[in-house]
Amino acid sequence: MAVMMCSRQGCERLLSVSRVPGGNPVARNDPEHWAVVFWHCASCRAYFCDRCVTRRVLRRPVCVSCAGVLARPDIDALLN
Repeated sequence: MAVMMCSRQGCERLLSVSRVPGGNPVARNDPEHWAVVFWHCASCRAYFCDRCVTRRVLRRPVCVSCAGVLARPDIDALLN
């Protein structure tokens, strides 16, 4: 299982990068420490867990660091 950390300062959650539908079972069963849903900012190249993405503009999530638009990353590109 590939692992990354949430980029928001103070957040200690790990991001589970997995091709398994619904996310890696280990990560799914420990949502306090793991996130299976996360977002990527193309502007500042940061990754954020689902709990840290709270601001939205026109129903799209916004980066908490640079206010750039967030998108779900391409898992296949991250794993290759």
